[in-house]
Amino acid sequence: YVSCEPEEAGVAFAADMLGPDFILYASDYPHWDSDFPESTRSLTRRTDLSEEVKTRVLGENARAFYRLGS
Repeated sequence: YVSCEPEEAGVAFAADMLGPDFILYASDYPHWDSDFPESTRSLTRRTDLSEEVKTRVLGENARAFYRLGS
């Protein structure tokens, strides 16, 4: 697994080339430059990511990583 911040340009490329199943969302909280709690908004508004990729990055992959139920 790898993590990404919402504005990272390489997220779409990584998801396309390697698949979206290993990318985790990182809020960068509590760093001074974090947009938390609004940081998910920039990822959900991205047009270069499919809804499936957004769903996986924003939660489903973390569920799998931590072995949480749905």
